[in-house]
Order: sequence, then structure tokens, then C-alpha cells
Amino acid sequence: MKSFFKKPVYILFLSLISVLTFSCLDSGSSKKSNDILEQDISIPFMIHAGSTHLLCGVEMTQLGSTNESGFVKDFRLFVHDVKLIDENGDIYPLELSKNNWQTQNVALLSFADKENCPDIAGETLETNLQVAGKFSAPKNALIKKLSFKVGVPFALNHEDPTKAESPLNIPSMAWNWQGGYKHMRVEAIINEQAFLFHLGSIGCDGDPLSGGTTACAHNNRPKILVDHYDIDLSAVEIDFRSLVENINVSAGGSCHSAAGQAAICKGIFDSLGLDFYDGSFNTLEQENEGQSVFKSAFKHD
Repeated sequence: MKSFFKKPVYILFLSLISVLTFSCLDSGSSKKSNDILEQDISIPFMIHAGSTHLLCGVEMTQLGSTNESGFVKDFRLFVHDVKLIDENGDIYPLELSKNNWQTQNVALLSFADKENCPDIAGETLETNLQVAGKFSAPKNALIKKLSFKVGVPFALNHEDPTKAESPLNIPSMAWNWQGGYKHMRVEAIINEQAFLFHLGSIGCDGDPLSGGTTACAHNNRPKILVDHYDIDLSAVEIDFRSLVENINVSAGGSCHSAAGQAAICKGIFDSLGLDFYDGSFNTLEQENEGQSVFKSAFKHD
């Protein structure tokens, strides 16, 4: 019996079936490759002064505009609104785990250590060098960047620290006369002189104890974007030398983010990408514009 299909028609029919089959398989594979996965992550932080990996009491050199030497006594900062960003610009918020260093998606990073640092403000300081949590993303997402804000978010910044959970209940990180927290606390000895930098919100209205706070003229929460971030290989490096590179620290000095302290404050604010005079969230609209303190580096013990 003769075949119903002529040979050319038969070959065309088989080719069409193959194409349709491959398309279906490919479609299923693509769908599978974009499945959303929940992943745990730990983001390590390090503090350096140039190439020097710092611990309390370790000497730093080439500090400030006059190349002074010194050592850190205390370096702590809050971070929140942590996000991972893939190669396409898609954003994946990090949900922070709850522990003594993290609550309500706020984390405290502490570079002090009780072995080498004296007690500060009556506290025995511990060290925390990571932010830990989880995020959900397609399993084929390629993370390229990390963003976060330095400080305590406004919604939590003016609550009573004596009633807060750890780490928002640490007395030396509360800024009583401002009714908020120190977003960043840095204390050092440079050229045998005391150096102090406390970053916090100022110009806030209302009394947190009686009626709450509705706004602050200067929020002072730098928004940081870390480029070239790999979730397996990278850490966030904080460079103390960059923090003070724009100021003369030969005679020590203090900055409490106040208007009358421009000689010390402005240069540090410049390094953090903040405008010291107009109180804007960042100097420019773009994240990371002008900041030189935070960058990606290979993580190590």
C-alpha cells in the first residue's frame, strides 16, 4: 500500500513536531529556571584604614589631611533597608533575622571588642561583623550590588530606648538630647588627641516623651550602594581613612552633626555623601554619589 504522505511532506511534518516539542521543553525549562527561591545570607563587614585591618588599639596611619597616626576605641553603626540588586536592576529586600544585634529589620554593627578595648559608657563592648537574614529571588538571579541605609529608620528613631528590644536598647547608642539614636558612633585617639564623631538626626520637632516627633530638618541617614558585590565572595569594607580624609585631625576634635561644628563635620559628611548644610537625604538623588567610605572587598577571616 502506498504511503499517504509523500516524502517531502512527511519530512516537513516531522520537523514541525520536533520544533513544537523543543519549544514546549524550552518553555518549561525557562519557567523552572525562574522559580523563586528563599535563601539565607550573611553579609560580612570589615573595617580598614587603607590596607590596615583594624581592631581596637591597632595603629592607623595617614589619617586626615595631615597624615596623622592613631587607633580606634569604638566604631558602631546601625544599618537598615538592606537590599540585593541583580544584573538587571531587580531589587530583593533582605528580611533580617531577629537576634541580639538585629530587630525590626535594623542591625547594629560593632567593631569594638572587649579584649582590646576599654569599657565605654559603662558597657563591655562585643563585636558584631555581619548582617544576617533571608531574601527571595529567582534561582538564576545574578546579584551584582548591595544597598542599605546607615542609621535607624524614622519610625523607630524616636521611641523610648529603655523599652526597646536589643540592639535598640543600648544606652551609649541613644542620643537623649536629640530624642533619637546615634546612627554612627566613632571614637578614636589620633595624634594623642581624642577624636569623636556621632552621626544622628538633628532639628527634630516635638518632644518624643510627650507628643512624638513628626519631622527632622536633617535626617542624616546616608544611603549606600555597593557595586561589584558577590554574595559568595564579597564583604563590605568600611574605610576609616576615607571617613576622615577631608579634615585636619591633628588636634583631635568632635562632631555631633551640629551646625556649629562644620570644621570637623563637613568633611566627614562629604565622605559619607551627605550635604552638611541643607540636610538632604544624600547630596544627590543617586545612591552612592560622592561617598567613599563603603565599598566591596573580598571577604576573609
